[in-house]
Amino acid sequence: MSGQNIYQMSPLIGQQPGVQINPAVDRTDRLLQESGDQTFAIVAKLSRGRIDTPMRVSADRLIRYCGRAGSLRVSELNSSYIQIVEAITTGAAAVVVSRLVSDEALNQFMVINHGTIDTNTPTSIDAIFTLSEEAPTGADWFAQIKVADCINEGVMVELSKGKSADQLTVKIRERKFNRAGKDIATGEVLYEVTGSTNVDAVDDSNQSTYIGDVAEKYYGDWLQIEINQQSHLILASDTLDGQTISKEMLPFSDTGNLTDANFVASADAIRKTGLQYRYIICDSANTALLNALYLAAVANNRKMIADVPGNLKPGAAIIWKNQFNFDAQDAMYTDWIWTPVKRQDPTQKNGIVLLSSVGQKVGYSCERNGRTNGFGLPPLHQPIAGSDFRLTGTNFTQIYEPDNVELADLAEARINPCIYQEYHNGSGWVWSDSLSGTEKTGISKLSSATEIVIWLMHYFGRYSKSHLQKPMTERIKKQKEEMEKILTWAEASGWLVPSVSLGGVAFTYEVARNIRYPDDRMDWTMNVSIEGVVRQVVGSTNMYSVD
Repeated sequence: MSGQNIYQMSPLIGQQPGVQINPAVDRTDRLLQESGDQTFAIVAKLSRGRIDTPMRVSADRLIRYCGRAGSLRVSELNSSYIQIVEAITTGAAAVVVSRLVSDEALNQFMVINHGTIDTNTPTSIDAIFTLSEEAPTGADWFAQIKVADCINEGVMVELSKGKSADQLTVKIRERKFNRAGKDIATGEVLYEVTGSTNVDAVDDSNQSTYIGDVAEKYYGDWLQIEINQQSHLILASDTLDGQTISKEMLPFSDTGNLTDANFVASADAIRKTGLQYRYIICDSANTALLNALYLAAVANNRKMIADVPGNLKPGAAIIWKNQFNFDAQDAMYTDWIWTPVKRQDPTQKNGIVLLSSVGQKVGYSCERNGRTNGFGLPPLHQPIAGSDFRLTGTNFTQIYEPDNVELADLAEARINPCIYQEYHNGSGWVWSDSLSGTEKTGISKLSSATEIVIWLMHYFGRYSKSHLQKPMTERIKKQKEEMEKILTWAEASGWLVPSVSLGGVAFTYEVARNIRYPDDRMDWTMNVSIEGVVRQVVGSTNMYSVD
């Protein structure tokens, strides 16, 4: 019993007399929106960014972590950065990006050595700041620094001594150049850490002040600093003792050529990452990459939006798309987009160029997913197509006008054109169709239907994980309750509609012990009737005379 109460919050022991008050339990269960619903994944060629693992980058930090746009004249792979910008501009909150690099990509340690200010034989700045592929050993070096950013242009490294010989401040800046092209140490500070060079140093709260621990505390594994404990003091003869020292360094390099294996490895990183995303973008014509991203979409129950090269005419576009022999049903995880439209590059790095529209389509999807109703559900039954979602930009030129036969061929091939269309309330460039990539002719051919079923599968898949290692009868009851609730909400939100095939209702479900393994396996099945989309309208007119 505490000194504050005449009852106790801890359990009574045995037959001990007293009052036990159990902790409060929140029995409400809300449907929380996932941050991944407004996030997409992409493999991209970048001027900076991690190469060891995918990274999630918010809209406001794109330049900081991914660099700036590259020229399409240098590499068509630079188009992926443009798609990231367009997706973020139209509504995506963040991107999970896997950086594309070759086998020769190398991120080295930046090593700082002790150096003398002896006027007779001063140590050159190049000898103080060196690079090493491996972590340095021995007693000669002073500090080693490694940044995960892997910036093509390199960084400016700056060190200054504190009030004592074991106090150090490290700053890592972006490189900035004056008009003469000379490095000046005024670039944006990427990392700044002050701490002790002594690994055993602590503060008044007994918390480590070792600079390596401080770096990890504030920057995680983005910045690694280690001090050589065999010579960790800043000596009176060191250049660093009397002045701040700095030097531009190029720890990252990638001099190799990209292979299909590199594309596949980057896509595989998207498949394996625990960073959440709802969509996958592929705007590359590399078949190995597209196929690997498709496998990631199927494996993770995610939707891939893939670009069909817009410089191809419809017949060639169909042939190009048909080289991918996906499973007839699993192909619903891919939407194919064909955009024969030139427009101004929104990053202004390039002029008026042929650009994919997959970024904007995914951005609109993410924005739509953020508009939830009272049940916490977004309007997934509204496809990103038609007059309500128009391609934005300037200086549009459509380089090919498909005729009705070609449009029918594209629809049969499950390719959605982004072309100019006129409506009663305006005109513009829109996604004129909303088909998934499946070869099936039923409801799964509609992109919006696949988004709904993917959402439901994802939700109940995650919910089912909570059943593990709990009593069977109780969890069957819980699963039934959850399916009744969520599917009722889905119907009320317009996702589901009554079906004759389901006896006039919008959904049914079954939850039961497995017949063969009744002790430890639960089976559930949901049957859903998904709302359709108007893709064709047939109007008839009857005429009558006065008699």
